[in-house]
Amino acid sequence: MAKTVLPYTTVNDLTRRFILLQAERLAENGGTRINIIDLETELAHYCGLHRETISMIKRTRNQPSLPVASKIAEFFGVRVDDIFKLVPQEQYEYGTSKRVLPRCKFFDNEKGFVTC
Repeated sequence: MAKTVLPYTTVNDLTRRFILLQAERLAENGGTRINIIDLETELAHYCGLHRETISMIKRTRNQPSLPVASKIAEFFGVRVDDIFKLVPQEQYEYGTSKRVLPRCKFFDNEKGFVTC
């Protein structure tokens, strides 16, 4: 079967979700830092996948199936379309600095959450 080139691609904000979850866990654990890799492993276990698969989805090297996307959204307590977005190809150039979604947010004591 020939590969179909679609006029869109998918992007996700898993990196931002992991950073926010890391900040939440940091607050809950009284300052004990949690590695992103540990959070990826926890999500992978929740979805029944390998951590490397989650990492590849996060970097948009792999696209999750609908059941996996649903489990990922369930893990974070959000809807699938809050994490995964369809973007027309002309608005997304892989490997460039052109961004469609914010890459991350961090917490500033004076400003609250600030987008990178």
